[in-house]
Amino acid sequence: VHQLYEGKTEVLDELENLSELAIGEFLKEEVLKYLQEIGEERIKRIPNGMGSGLKRTGYHGLFVSFKDSSRHHWCYYDLKNKRISEDKLNVIRLIRCRRDEERTELNFDPYEIIDKVRSHILSRIRTAQLKLPKLKSPQNHIVNWLQCLSGNVRNELMEYFSTPLPDIYIRELKKLWSQRGLSEEALLTSLKSFKETHPIQPTEEKEVVADEPKLELVSYMGITG
Repeated sequence: VHQLYEGKTEVLDELENLSELAIGEFLKEEVLKYLQEIGEERIKRIPNGMGSGLKRTGYHGLFVSFKDSSRHHWCYYDLKNKRISEDKLNVIRLIRCRRDEERTELNFDPYEIIDKVRSHILSRIRTAQLKLPKLKSPQNHIVNWLQCLSGNVRNELMEYFSTPLPDIYIRELKKLWSQRGLSEEALLTSLKSFKETHPIQPTEEKEVVADEPKLELVSYMGITG
């Protein structure tokens, strides 16, 4: 994390070659080290919903972190183009900082943007709930990973892996998913090959009704140029 704070390009370049899940595991390990250094109790005393600001030349937006009962959601709202990004690596690049870095006052109201981000996350979750039936592991993890990507290959694989696979396929899929430390391109190639060699019969789509998760604001960070 200290290397990320210092913006060491070799560390960021290394992260670019990792999958979304691998980035998450990297952050988890480094954050645990950070907690050991400053003390977990000190972190626990910080209430949820707190915000701050950083100065970053050429950027104007807001990082927002929400959590529900099962996962965290990181978003960056770009005020210049009115777009929301959930790319964790880009978020890391923007919010990395030194412990002694000076706080910057925001020149915009963050709460209006926070509401927009909340709506964006809930909309994405509703769409996923309507389209995706209950999937077994690791198929559900694969679908979550694919949702973070873009492109034609991703769309093609999402259509296939969003349909529950038979148990005999799941056993083989577990072996493939155990190699998720591969590069994103290599993992996509393996998943595409799996799809081609394990055909399934099309099934009638059924709407899945699920309770809407309650999102809790963890923190926000304004970025000003």
